[in-house]
Amino acid sequence: MKKNWLIGKKAAAYVMAVILAGSLSLSGNEAGLQASSAYFSMVETEITLMVGETDFIEVNLMPDISYTEKSLTWSSSDSSVVSVDTEGIITGMAEGEADITASMPDGSSEICHITVSGYMNETDDPDWDSDESEVGDPDDYSETPPFTSLTIPKQVTIYTKETYFMELSYEPQEADEETITWQSSNPNVAEVDESGLVTALKTGTVRIIAMTPNNITATCTLTVQKPQIKLEKSKAKLKVGKKIRILATCSPDTVPTFKSQNKAVATVTAKGMVKAKKKGKTVIVVKANGVSKKFNVTVVR
Repeated sequence: MKKNWLIGKKAAAYVMAVILAGSLSLSGNEAGLQASSAYFSMVETEITLMVGETDFIEVNLMPDISYTEKSLTWSSSDSSVVSVDTEGIITGMAEGEADITASMPDGSSEICHITVSGYMNETDDPDWDSDESEVGDPDDYSETPPFTSLTIPKQVTIYTKETYFMELSYEPQEADEETITWQSSNPNVAEVDESGLVTALKTGTVRIIAMTPNNITATCTLTVQKPQIKLEKSKAKLKVGKKIRILATCSPDTVPTFKSQNKAVATVTAKGMVKAKKKGKTVIVVKANGVSKKFNVTVVR
């Protein structure tokens, strides 16, 4: 009788262990535990915008990884509150709260909590009363049609301290271009004003986003590089009286300046023509767009 009691006690303990393990597993799933990503992080984890407003969720990729931003997939927990496209551009659709999730192919992900509050256009507000709006002279009122399409360059490369006017095309032509708004995903790298004029501030890559009042967007990937000078040759050996032209390619394209550090050994013209004067060595400094290169000259008899 004692033996049967021990067997029953062990069986009960086993059953309790199985139930406890199942309970722990279930509670973990119900909690919706989120595996944070080792490949990227979100710059902002909370964003507030208005109905009709568009914004961009910026991410920082970790160095030396095989994934790119194009590897990310985006989803909204409630697309009726906030929608998101394949590039992380979000649009407020209705007042409320929702989570935007960015996921890597390995299954890891990050979440940005979005709060949509208020209205970009007062006429979108269900409580808006047209009787309270200003009544003007009907002859002074001209309604423009809504945008149906919007296009800007897909990719552009410019250089630090350079400006670039973002060209755009849209339909219909009667739509009001001045109602288009502009945004940079990283104003520290490049900023854009209300007319679409981009100013490059430092090297890096940003997205320039154009947005219409009726939530049509267009995106340009803008790369900012340092100005460069490339010399066809970096040195020359000349006999006294001989000449050579320095061939330089500048990015962005501009006319470089030339200066000899020892004019007694060799001189140089404004067009880069070097003339050997007497035996010795000197350096011709080539400058353009705030950067410089050295061209070494050795003069022999």
